[in-house]
Amino acid sequence: MVARLGLRHGMEFGGSTMRSRLVCLDVVVTDPPDLAAVADYTWSRLSHACHHHAYQLDPS
Repeated sequence: MVARLGLRHGMEFGGSTMRSRLVCLDVVVTDPPDLAAVADYTWSRLSHACHHHAYQLDPS
């Protein structure tokens, strides 16, 4: 979805990270005005939920 939205605005992301893609979309996508911000927030929350951090792991 992010790649298609970028292509629609003339952007080809190649091998860039999702974070980089979302930053670029924030600049070029203006309609609706908060679309890129909502996508960035959603990706951030999903990424945080899917990664384990050292301080969150039980001692072994």
